Amino acid sequence: MKGKFSFGVLMLLSVLLFLSGRVNITSAVEGDDSKKSDKKVITACDGETKLVLNDVKSNEVMTREKAQEVASMLLATYQQQKKYQATKFTRRDSLIWERELKAMIEEGYKWFHDPSLGTNGISCDMCHPDAAGYTS
Repeated sequence: MKGKFSFGVLMLLSVLLFLSGRVNITSAVEGDDSKKSDKKVITACDGETKLVLNDVKSNEVMTREKAQEVASMLLATYQQQKKYQATKFTRRDSLIWERELKAMIEEGYKWFHDPSLGTNGISCDMCHPDAAGYTS
C-alpha cells in the first residue's frame, strides 16, 4: 500500500511540475535542441529517459533537495514509460540467464565450502552454516 501511495505522490508531483513549466519532458524525448541549449538535461541510466529542466541552467549544480526532486521525477517518468513496454527478453535470453545463474551458484557453493580459499584451513560454511550470519 505504501509503495503505491509513494508512486502516486511522485506521479502527482511530476505532473504538477510539468504543468507549471518547471520541467519539460517532451522536448528531451523529441530532441528539440533549440529548447535544450541553456537548460539542464538529465538522462536516466537507461540512456533513453530524459528530463529538461526549465529552471536550471545547463552548467548549474543543483542543490541536494533539487537533485532529489529531479531524481524522483526521473524515476516516475521512467516507470511510467516502461509500464506499457513489452519485455525485450526472448526465450533464448531466459535460457542463457538461467544457465549462467546456475553456473554462478555452483561456483559460489564451491568457494563457500572450500577451506583452501583462506590461509587457516577454515571454510566460510564452518562459521556460517546455511549461509547464515555469524552468531557466537
